[in-house]
Amino acid sequence: MNVFDIEYSEYKPLGIELVESPTGFTVVKSRPTGQSANRGLHQGDVLLEINDESLESLPFADVLQ
Repeated sequence: MNVFDIEYSEYKPLGIELVESPTGFTVVKSRPTGQSANRGLHQGDVLLEINDESLESLPFADVLQ
């Protein structure tokens, strides 16, 4: 498992499917595609931030919006 802080510049789908871990972390569910392909993300990796916004304090439902 790796921990990532990713920045996206294009306003389009990110290409990652996320799930909430039993411990409350946002985790990559499957192989990334689109904007997230070739960024080193893998299934099981934990996302802590997207575009400098911390995901740790957000309810998981809000992360998906």
